[in-house]
Amino acid sequence: MSNLSAARAFLTGLGLMFGLVPAHAGSVWKGTLQCSYGSGSLNIKIDDLGNVSGGMTNGTIRSGRLSGTSITFTYSNMFGNGGVFAGSVFGNTMGGSYSQRAGTAETCKWEASLVGSSASPAKPKQNPKDDTRNREIAEAKGLIERAKIVQRQPGCESQRQAAGLLADASVIYRRLGMAGNSDKINAAADKLTGEGGTYYKCLAKRSATRTPQNGAKPSSAKPEQATGKKLPSIRDCLRAKLQLELLRKQANDDPANDAIFKQARDKIRREGCKV
Repeated sequence: MSNLSAARAFLTGLGLMFGLVPAHAGSVWKGTLQCSYGSGSLNIKIDDLGNVSGGMTNGTIRSGRLSGTSITFTYSNMFGNGGVFAGSVFGNTMGGSYSQRAGTAETCKWEASLVGSSASPAKPKQNPKDDTRNREIAEAKGLIERAKIVQRQPGCESQRQAAGLLADASVIYRRLGMAGNSDKINAAADKLTGEGGTYYKCLAKRSATRTPQNGAKPSSAKPEQATGKKLPSIRDCLRAKLQLELLRKQANDDPANDAIFKQARDKIRREGCKV
């Protein structure tokens, strides 16, 4: 017997002792209806407090109550008709009579048998690791949505910002072992800041629209050539962030390792990667 069943049995026995809980609380019954104008099926559910619900052929139980060995419930149907059921419980069977409010004054018979328990199944316990994993996946999805919004903003820098957000999402998926998701997002980031990406196209277009001074021709040099500093690709930043993540895990509150982690983080930032 499961813990839930044992607890239910104990509470039911205690309730019976003090008259608090009906004998068949938390049960399901199936039966038949019989009248001169026809027959039908009957389904009854009694909850832990003795309240009755269920339905029957062309009708729904609206309210009812099991009290001791006596049971009563009312029903109605789509035609606006209804009536009252009354009966008694004898072990694993119950039965009695019912009458309709309209159409006929005849008193008809019904009976039902116990078929099982209506106890709700226990919910499985959530694994804490699953909770953490789901939170990280939700974080990655949030970064992707933010990247979509940022990408639509005016200016070339918005493309780099969006790529950075995508790179962060890619790192999360890689850490969770979801390489397919990580590669897909990384490819999307490359379209923004990779070779020939929208970021460089934006810079080239902006440079072409500027008026040259002293009649000089616009420079065709790439931004990193003009500044003398090569900007890191999104893949370079992704690899650096993954290495930084490994260093962070190895730190374990050790001051020496923590200093190494901070130096690596600062170096990545100086190279142009956002962390």
